[in-house]
Amino acid sequence: MPAIELVFLDPAVMVAGGDAALSAEERVQVLREVDRQVCYEVSERFTLAPTPRGAARLRVGVTGVRPTGQAASGVAAVANAFVPGPGTFRVPGTTGGLAAEAELLGPDGRQVAALAWARNANVVGTDTPSLSRVGDALQMAEPFGDAVGDAISQPKRPVRPIPEPDPCAAFGPRTQPAGFLTRMVTGLYVPEVNTGSKPAEPKRD
Repeated sequence: MPAIELVFLDPAVMVAGGDAALSAEERVQVLREVDRQVCYEVSERFTLAPTPRGAARLRVGVTGVRPTGQAASGVAAVANAFVPGPGTFRVPGTTGGLAAEAELLGPDGRQVAALAWARNANVVGTDTPSLSRVGDALQMAEPFGDAVGDAISQPKRPVRPIPEPDPCAAFGPRTQPAGFLTRMVTGLYVPEVNTGSKPAEPKRD
């Protein structure tokens, strides 16, 4: 992989058919959270460029969203309140997930790295139930961001301190204490609290 320092992030898009089960609002939620998590991870490894000129270009496409079973998630949240231990238990067949792809193009337009990724929430683990149909997909955006950062980085590339000012500030704060507290109290993942993200400003080509 050639040495790359500057990376421009294209806004994530829905690939044809990937949003078949989503409303317009849910589609915006998923893309916004994918953008947020990818921005956080890439900014810890590269310098984010304000324009694509002279920079590598990262393109992300959401290829599939599996909706979360809302009623079953509510049941799971109640059940987990009575089960000791840090893990959560979900109703089989009702967990949602996310599938996405990423491609890094060098400044010359040639593909440098690519990733195809998919994951569903686990029946037993740390994936929190949600009353949102895209609750699991939103939670999967974080490990997808991690995978993108690893896929486009050179081996043993060090993680950098968060730059100041934060180039991802348009997406909201990187930590969400209120979201952690909400999970602890209710046993549910609530997108409006847990993501805390805001739409990024449009990027110019």
